[in-house]
Amino acid sequence: MSNEENPRGLIAEVCTALDLPEPRIGSFSLNGFYLADRVRRYLIQHPYVQTLTLNCFNAGRAKVVTDMLVELQRNADFRDLRYDIRLFVPDPDVPGLGDDLGELISPSSALTEEADAFTIPTGTHLSPKLSFAVRATADFRQCGRRPGRKFMKSMKESASGCGKLV
Repeated sequence: MSNEENPRGLIAEVCTALDLPEPRIGSFSLNGFYLADRVRRYLIQHPYVQTLTLNCFNAGRAKVVTDMLVELQRNADFRDLRYDIRLFVPDPDVPGLGDDLGELISPSSALTEEADAFTIPTGTHLSPKLSFAVRATADFRQCGRRPGRKFMKSMKESASGCGKLV
């Protein structure tokens, strides 16, 4: 038995260091295409959504989340959609967390044409195409498991003090 709090993050770190693809989770393939399909179904049912907010737990480098965003960007109906991604991990100071998301918004990255959309300024720094934060899981638990105003207010008030805000 392992005492590792974030095994997915550890696997992602080792795979990145050895330049290997990340293994599948369990017996089914959780990948960007699968997640994009699920999100696409949600967005079709909720066409008024302008900013999609996702709370992701133990996502490691967030490769699957990054792949999902690029896949959604391929769909013309979602090109103007903005994203607010929150990565919750046991220790937000661990290096490498959310690095794939960071690469997605880096102007120096040479990914795909769809990924370029995340590097182009939107005209206002208050509403970027993609914002993400790496936070402690305790921050989420402290405000209760139900997302809502109390949690959102706490996230805004403590953004500078708990975890990395990117």
